[in-house]
Amino acid sequence: DDTPDVITLEDFSLPRTINKWQTMDDPVMGGKSHSTFSIERGVGALFEGQCEIVPKLGTPGFITASTGKSGRFAKGIPAAFPDISTCDRILIETKSWTDYGGYYLSFGTDRAEGMRHGRG
Repeated sequence: DDTPDVITLEDFSLPRTINKWQTMDDPVMGGKSHSTFSIERGVGALFEGQCEIVPKLGTPGFITASTGKSGRFAKGIPAAFPDISTCDRILIETKSWTDYGGYYLSFGTDRAEGMRHGRG
């Protein structure tokens, strides 16, 4: 079997990332949330931001870090990821400076009926 034990999707500690990363926040829908995404070479990526209440909706907005051209407001070129269809798990190494209950990871091109965001 020639399948590798580990397939790397992205490694922010490398001198050059595999993909270009960007943020998208709720101001596209009138919200006040804001975020930044930066890479410190040899260390990792830093995603910082503040999620605020969207005034018109009275509900929390969103902050996201994403890669590739997808969605209505996307810019750039499509992301390039290796085939991970042979994998049965995914490992994400993260650190947080706040008490945070979890992360949401989404990938794929399938869409729920009537929705524009990917689900995977």
